[in-house]
Amino acid sequence: MKWYENDGNASDVVIMTTAVVSRSLEGTPFRPKMTRDDLVHIKETTDGVITACFPELERLEGGSIDIETTEQLIKDRVLLNGANDLGENCVIYTNDDRSKNIYVNFNEHLMIEERVTGFDMAVARRAEKTAAALESKLNISFSEKYGF
Repeated sequence: MKWYENDGNASDVVIMTTAVVSRSLEGTPFRPKMTRDDLVHIKETTDGVITACFPELERLEGGSIDIETTEQLIKDRVLLNGANDLGENCVIYTNDDRSKNIYVNFNEHLMIEERVTGFDMAVARRAEKTAAALESKLNISFSEKYGF
């Protein structure tokens, strides 16, 4: 069952609650200043950490996702712009019901998305918990002045 097929608190009014947490790797430029080497570095650096922390997530690599899977990802709202989102160095890690998604090399180095049907602010705590697991194993950028 997909996340959007479930009933949730106030699901007759609120379609879903989504929390997004973005993180960047220390010493790696932001888009659009990233080179191909930077994209490869981020993909390779994060892959083992994400799969170790979240072995239940399916790994979908840009450039090799078939059209049927792409269409399902669009239907499940994992991809919003379809194949335009899927550069060869982009990776999506997602669970079976698509309620947890980790995007690598999309708009940010890492973007963690948690979602639930209806209104549920606990989804923000889940996203932060996911981010904290990755932060404990990756060299994440942080500024005392600006934050993450």
